[in-house]
Amino acid sequence: MRRPVLALMFLLGLAALPRAQVVMEEIGALQESFNAAQQAYQAVQFPKAVESLNSLIDTLTRWEQAGRLQPSDEALLERALELRGICAFNLGKTDLARQDWTRLIQLRPDYPFSMTKTPKIVRQFEEIRSSLTGVLNLSVQPADSQIYLDGRPLGTAVASIPVLKGMHVVKVSRPGYATQEREMTVDVGSLVAVDVSLIPNARTIYFFVQPEGTQLLVDGKPLGRAERPASSRDDWAKFVQESGSIPAQVYVIPALYLPPGDHRVTLVCPCFRQREFVLTVSLDKANNSAGFVKPIVLDRRTVNLEVISHPSGSEVTIDGQVAGTTPLRLSDFCIGPHQILVQKANVGLYRASINVNEVPLFKVDATLRPTLLWAGVTRDQDITAYQQQEADDAMAAAMPDMDHFNGTVADEKNPSLPDTFFTPGVGAQDQAATVRALCEKYRCQGLLAGKLTAESGTMTLALRLFVPELPGYDEVQGAINDPAEALKVLDLVDRPLTDNTLERVLPLADFPGVKGPVLMRGVSDPAGPSAGDILLAVGGVPVTTVASARAAFAASDTPALKFSHRGEEKVWYFKGAGTSELVPYGGERYGYRRQWLKARQDVLGSETAREQLVARLSLACANLNLGRPVDALAALEPLQPPATGPLNKNSVGYLRAVTLVQLGRPEEARSDLRAAAQDESASLDGLGAFLVAPLASDLLRQLPPPPPPVPGPGMPGGNSAPGH
Repeated sequence: MRRPVLALMFLLGLAALPRAQVVMEEIGALQESFNAAQQAYQAVQFPKAVESLNSLIDTLTRWEQAGRLQPSDEALLERALELRGICAFNLGKTDLARQDWTRLIQLRPDYPFSMTKTPKIVRQFEEIRSSLTGVLNLSVQPADSQIYLDGRPLGTAVASIPVLKGMHVVKVSRPGYATQEREMTVDVGSLVAVDVSLIPNARTIYFFVQPEGTQLLVDGKPLGRAERPASSRDDWAKFVQESGSIPAQVYVIPALYLPPGDHRVTLVCPCFRQREFVLTVSLDKANNSAGFVKPIVLDRRTVNLEVISHPSGSEVTIDGQVAGTTPLRLSDFCIGPHQILVQKANVGLYRASINVNEVPLFKVDATLRPTLLWAGVTRDQDITAYQQQEADDAMAAAMPDMDHFNGTVADEKNPSLPDTFFTPGVGAQDQAATVRALCEKYRCQGLLAGKLTAESGTMTLALRLFVPELPGYDEVQGAINDPAEALKVLDLVDRPLTDNTLERVLPLADFPGVKGPVLMRGVSDPAGPSAGDILLAVGGVPVTTVASARAAFAASDTPALKFSHRGEEKVWYFKGAGTSELVPYGGERYGYRRQWLKARQDVLGSETAREQLVARLSLACANLNLGRPVDALAALEPLQPPATGPLNKNSVGYLRAVTLVQLGRPEEARSDLRAAAQDESASLDGLGAFLVAPLASDLLRQLPPPPPPVPGPGMPGGNSAPGH
C-alpha cells in the first residue's frame, strides 16, 4: 500500500508547486516595485515613486488582512510606508504623509526612521510618534542581557524604546541568570522606568587538566574536551602559574552555567586512568564570576592485550590501525574504549567495541561471524511514518550488538528500498539482484529487511533474511507493543540454532505414583539414562517433580545426574550443552538460510577435525532443507568421521544416503542406510535427540526393492559357455 501513498504525496507536491511559484514571483515583483520607487525618489520623481508604492502597499495590506504576512513582508511594508509618506510630504500632501506614518508607527512604534535626514520631515515624523506612544526607559543588569518586548527580541544595551498605549511585557534573560519579566501599562506621552537586575542561578566552572583531549562529563553528560591551552588567556595562564604548572602544558575545559549544588565530575581519556570526584558549585551573587578548578593530571595506564581468533591467522585492526595477525599479543596497550576488527579473507569477520580495564592481561577471543546488512523497514497503511522511523531506528541501533552475526546498516538514499523485499509486484529475480548488489557493496553475507503492520490494534514486525547465494528468504515475525521493541523480533534471527540445554536433551514428565520425574527419551551414550528411567537428583540436589528438576538444571551447565534404571541407581555426567549446532529437521522456524550462513562460516573457519565434522554436517543439513542435495553431498564428501561415538561414520553415512536418495540414486544409498540402521549409538546432533538407527530404518522401508541381479554365465537364464 505504500507506493500509492507515495504517489499521492508526489501528486500533491506537484499540485502545490504552481502556488509556491506564484507566491515567490509575487514577492519578487513587490521587491522590484520598491526598488523602482527608491530610484524614482532619488531622482526627485515623487509622483512616479508614489505610483510604484501604491500597488505594493495595497498587496501587502491584503496579505496582512488574510494573515499571510511574513516577517520579511512586514519589513518591506514598513519601508514602503516610510518612503510613500516622505514622497507625499515632499508633494505637499501632509495629510497623506501623516496617514502613512501613523500606520507605520502602529505597526512598529520604535521604527528607525532613516530614509531622509531632512529636519522638517524627521520632526514631523517624531511629532506623530510622540502623539501615539509613551516611552520605556530600560535599565538592565548585566548590561549584555537579552531584552524582549512583548515577545519580540530587541537585542542588548537598549536604553529606551517607544511603545503604543496599553499593557506591555518586558522580559530580560541571560545564560547563568534567572529570567525576569515585568508588566507595565503605558499611556501616551508617559515615561515609564523599567529597572531589572538579574539574579545568578548558575556558574561557569573552568577545569584545568592534562593531557590534551581529556573529556569532561558532569552528572554523566559530556560537556567538552580539553583543547585550548591555558596560555591562550591571561587569567587562565595566571591561575595555572600560581598553581605551580606550566600554562602551555595545561588545557582548559569550560563547564558553562552549572546550577548550584553537588555535581559528579568524570574526566576520561584513552590510555589514562579515569578520575571521578564530586564538585560543589556555589553562586557568586555579586559578580557571578567563573570558578577555576586547580589543574588535574590523569595517570597514564596500559596493559598487555592478547587477541586470539577462531580461526587463527586473522588480521587484527584496532581503532582503524592494523595491529597484526592472530594470535596477537601487544604490550603497553592503552586502557579505555577501543574498536576492534578481526577478519580473514573469504572467512568472515569479528567486530566489537571493547573497554580495556586495568588487568594484568586483557584477552579478546574473536570468533569470526557472517555479516548481515539492515536495509530498513517499510509499513502498511495503518502504520504512521513516525512509527516506521522509530522501528527502523531501534533496529539500526541493535544490529551492531547481535550475538551471532555482525551487523551493519545500509546508507542508501532510496526511501522505497525496503519495499523491494515485501511488495508482491517485485519479482524474485529483482529482489535477488538487489540483494547481490547491496551485499557486494557493503561486503556482507546476508540482507535483513522488515515490514511493520497493524491489524485490530496489534502491531506486528516481520523480518526477512535474504542470502545472495540462495533463492527465497527466511521470515520471522512477532507482535510488539511499541515500534521501539523491534529488537525483540531481531532476537528471533539472532538466536542459537539449537537449544542444547539438558532440559531439551532429556525431556521429563510427572506420573502419578512415581517418586521422581520420568525421562521420556534416552541418550545415545550407553552409560546414560534410557527412556522410562526415573531422575533422582541433579548436581547432588534431590528432585521429585519436573519443576524441581528444571530449577536444578538451571543451577548447573554440566551436572551429575542420578537416575534409577530398572531399579538400579546410576550416575551420568551431562556434557552436551553447547556442543552441537546441527538442525537436521524442524520446519522453517529454524531459518535454514541463517543456519546455512553460520555453517558455511564454521566450515571456512574450523581448525580441528571435530569442528570440521560438526560444521560440514550442519551445512549439509541446511542444504538438504533448502532443497540443494548436490551441495549437501559436496559438504559431506571430504569428511573422514570417527568409527565410534555419537557423531561417527554412520551419522555421515545416513546424511550421504539422504542426499543420494534425493538425487535419484537410491541403490548407492542402500549400503550406508543398512550400516546406520544397525548403529544404536549414532546420532545427527551428537546428543541423542536425533538417533540415526530409526531414521535409517524408516528410509530403507521407503526405498523401492532392489532390482533383480543381471543373469550371468551359469545362472538361470544365463548363457552357457560354448561347448557345454
